Amino acid sequence: MPTIDTYKRAIELASEFSKSELVVMKRGGMLARHEPSISISTDVGDRAGFRKWKLTNVVDCVSETDAFASDFTPAEIKALSPRQVFAARDQSVNDK
Repeated sequence: MPTIDTYKRAIELASEFSKSELVVMKRGGMLARHEPSISISTDVGDRAGFRKWKLTNVVDCVSETDAFASDFTPAEIKALSPRQVFAARDQSVNDK
């Protein structure tokens, strides 16, 4: 999940663009995400209070079971820790 530090770093590196889509969350919050599911890019699966959020939705015409950002409030999303999905990329932001 992109963090504010990710966007700041992109600016420092003079990135010409950042590809993100917006997901509307419960209570009107918006989240910049590339995909609606959040299990692999956060620690949501490790948090007992959030395990109930694992649901099955249709995403791009495919049935997917996961925790979805649209089911969370902004405060709940902020309580999660990010995880870098790709092993070859910087892992220093994981679980912070």
